[in-house]
Amino acid sequence: ITVLEADGRVLGFSGDLGRPDAPIIRDSDVPPALDLLLMETTYGDRRHESYENGTRSLATTIVETVRRGGKVLIPSFAIGRAQDIVYVLGQQRARGAVPTVPTYVDSPMAVDATEIYRVHAECFDEQTQAQLERHDPFGFKELRYVRAVEESKALNDLADPFIVIATSGMAESGRILHHLRQHIGDHRSSLLIVSFQAAHTLGRKLADGVSPVRIFGEPFDVRLQVHTLPAFSAHADADELWDWVRRLPTVGQVLCVHGEQRQSQVFAERLAAHGYTAQVPERGELLTV
Repeated sequence: ITVLEADGRVLGFSGDLGRPDAPIIRDSDVPPALDLLLMETTYGDRRHESYENGTRSLATTIVETVRRGGKVLIPSFAIGRAQDIVYVLGQQRARGAVPTVPTYVDSPMAVDATEIYRVHAECFDEQTQAQLERHDPFGFKELRYVRAVEESKALNDLADPFIVIATSGMAESGRILHHLRQHIGDHRSSLLIVSFQAAHTLGRKLADGVSPVRIFGEPFDVRLQVHTLPAFSAHADADELWDWVRRLPTVGQVLCVHGEQRQSQVFAERLAAHGYTAQVPERGELLTV
């Protein structure tokens, strides 16, 4: 949480609050008394399934896809989401909940970010720190981190099922596009949406069931199965946002930002109903604290 103080006034910015039951990184801090809070409201109008249920859904989808002989494609942000998914896959593999198929993190940036994670265990929650004493939370036998372009391209030649985690998280760029082009027409394969998808992105179109879609300018019919798993979002849901804001000692005004208009407005109205001064600012609006 970012807190700025000037001229006796205190401004706070929530950033992405995350989910309280998510692994690896410690839960969000609660700032001191604020005169103005800029608060993310990405999911201000809805509830996520629990992280535990999301993990089960992930495992079930992988089991079903591998049974069909398909590939599992997971578009992911390089920092945060890729590490979360690797962590969860490692846990599920240790429990025997997912098949032991080859798994690839196909993103040089995600590879670099994972190395940074490994040297900053002070940011981890207690559960992850405890696991560090027993094993690497970002590694397991079937996992390979892919840097080289040639190695990434070689994945296209694999006939047997595998899991690939690749950037970008909204499927607008990066190596995930090459994997999608290769497998989007395969009804046996699955695309797992584990991140927020902004309007008009390829990821959003796929999540909304649009077909055909364009990849590298060419139209492709969508035959692979698309599954949306919002439990893995870095954005708290409406109830989690409310639980966080009501822990603040005091706050003069709340600006609901980082959300589409409906999500932000619904949450601002919820705050107002509980006595908070809250609004959704207009783009470019100038405010005096």
